[in-house]
Amino acid sequence: MKGGFFVSCKKGKEKKAFLELQTILNSFISNSELQKDYCTFNVAEEIEDELKNLRTSYFSIHFTYKSLLYVSNSSTFLSSKLFRMLKERHVLLEYVHRIFPLDHYFTYNAEYIKKLISNIDKSLTFKIEYKETFAVKNSKKEVFKTITGTLQGMKVDLKNPHYLILVQVLKNDLGITILENFTDSFNFSRNLN
Repeated sequence: MKGGFFVSCKKGKEKKAFLELQTILNSFISNSELQKDYCTFNVAEEIEDELKNLRTSYFSIHFTYKSLLYVSNSSTFLSSKLFRMLKERHVLLEYVHRIFPLDHYFTYNAEYIKKLISNIDKSLTFKIEYKETFAVKNSKKEVFKTITGTLQGMKVDLKNPHYLILVQVLKNDLGITILENFTDSFNFSRNLN
C-alpha cells in the first residue's frame, strides 16, 4: 500500500475530520497540477479535466478506530511533502488534532526498513518518533533494533535531530517517513494551540 497519514481527531467526528483533511489536501494537489502554461489551451479539454479532478479523490480511509484514522494517499505527492505544505501554510483544523505523515506503509519487513533508511547521511544526527496502535508484541523492540542497527555509529539527538524518523505501527503493518530539519509539532487543531 502507498503511504498516507495517521490522524487523531475528535471522538465521533472521524468522518468530518477525514472530509476536512481530504478537502485541504485535494486543494493542494489541484493547485499544484494547475501550474500549466495557459498560453495554448482548449477550453473543452480544461473543463473535462476539471470535472475529472472533481470526481477524483486521492485520499481514502484505510482504517478507523474511535478517534484514530489511517488515511491512504494515492496521489503522486509524498505524504511528507503534503504534510510540509500544511505546516508552511499554518493550517489549523476544526476536527483534526494531529497528523503523522507516512511515506511508506507496508507489512513489517526489516529488510525494507533497512533499505528505506540506508541513504541517510551517517555524519548527522537522528531521532526515532515511534507510535503504535494494536501492535504485535515486541514490535517496538524489533523496529528500534532494525533502525539503530542500520544507523550504527550515528549520533542520536532527542532535542534537535537532523533526521526525524517517524514510525507508526498498526497491527502487523508499519508506516515510516524520514523528515529532515523538522522541529515543529504534529498538532493541527485550532482548539489545542
